[in-house]
Amino acid sequence: MKQKMELTWAGKDVPLKVAPRIYIKHLGLRKGVYLRVAGTTRPAENYQVQEMILRGANRSFDQQPTSTPIDASEADAFCERLYAYAKKLREMNEHLQAAPLPKLTRNQLLSWKLLHEQGGQLFPSNGYLLLDGKHSDAFDDPYIQCGVFKGTTRSVFLTMRDFHGPLYEQIENAYTFVLQYITLIPEIHGIVRQDVYELPTRSIREMIVNAVCHRSYLNPGQIQVALYDDRLEVSSPGELASDMTIEKMRRGISVTRNKAVAEAFKYMGIIEKWGSGIPRMIEDVEAYGLRPLKLEDLDGFFRIEMYRRQNVKPGIAIKTIQKTNQKPEIDQKTDQKTETNQKTIQKTDQILRVLREKPETTQRECAELLKWSISITKYYFNILQKKGILRRVGTNRSGYWEILTKAAKVDASEFADNQNRIGL
Repeated sequence: MKQKMELTWAGKDVPLKVAPRIYIKHLGLRKGVYLRVAGTTRPAENYQVQEMILRGANRSFDQQPTSTPIDASEADAFCERLYAYAKKLREMNEHLQAAPLPKLTRNQLLSWKLLHEQGGQLFPSNGYLLLDGKHSDAFDDPYIQCGVFKGTTRSVFLTMRDFHGPLYEQIENAYTFVLQYITLIPEIHGIVRQDVYELPTRSIREMIVNAVCHRSYLNPGQIQVALYDDRLEVSSPGELASDMTIEKMRRGISVTRNKAVAEAFKYMGIIEKWGSGIPRMIEDVEAYGLRPLKLEDLDGFFRIEMYRRQNVKPGIAIKTIQKTNQKPEIDQKTDQKTETNQKTIQKTDQILRVLREKPETTQRECAELLKWSISITKYYFNILQKKGILRRVGTNRSGYWEILTKAAKVDASEFADNQNRIGL
């Protein structure tokens, strides 16, 4: 049975807000708080009590100040890093470009409670440190554990990686990890083949973003991204708020656990609208013809499961276009070759336009910006390099692309036969 309890914290009485709980006052906070979980009563962990107090005061852990001050120059550099990342995301996503991107300032950090000003000094909050990839005595190193498992259980793993650093970099690295181990399926559209991932990539990213944004950073556990033969599973530490249910989440109702981090993510374009993530995932899964998304509130963890398409092997097209009103075979081949030549010129011109604006763009960033698969992008980069139009200068990590000719046009006929042969 839920009880409304008042606790004294920082000189004020605040309600204790969490799932069904019991408070034995004479035992105090350290020993007197119990939770009802799965039909049993158990002592609350210290981090759970801290979360109850914060929720009761309508505060979030990531907004709480730390004890070590920083210089104004450090805060300004932090603003520049977040602005640069936000700008990068907008360059790769056209739908983000409509909204203006103002420079991030210290005043904005103060309003989000990522910074606190006391006695003329600036103190970063827990959320500031999380976004900056730094640690604090208030929380363990939060990172994302990623693993690929053989079969449908965790008994046999094939590979594992841990991703540390700023939260937004963890998201990108975990997302890229998943894409490396799911299947690319060719779809045939007329004479053109386009490789698509077996799972909706927007929802893969959304699952990881949701976990990072809503996890409990007081809980010593880690976010776990697990890929099995039959599903992708993302688990994050922290139970749901007392007034939140799975059904409400499906309807787009959201309770933000980490308010400061969420504000920064919204500024950067990592999240768009409050509560839109779960409904979008449900829509994507339905559009892909997959089993319904599974949401679970476990003992101290929240989990989302997205089921993979079964009995689909790489190289097997899942969509074909019917041939109607066919022309004679010779005319078909001529038309196909002309269309392929034009397509190659168009594709390579698109790449060159991107690289003229930003030579350091990687092939993967270019693929995301142009909304192509990575295999298609690499194919056209290879054409440009073979023709002596494009050259890589420096390393893969810190180098850039140099365009060697002013005209930079491709004679596509040299590649047409090979392109038709591999189905691009």
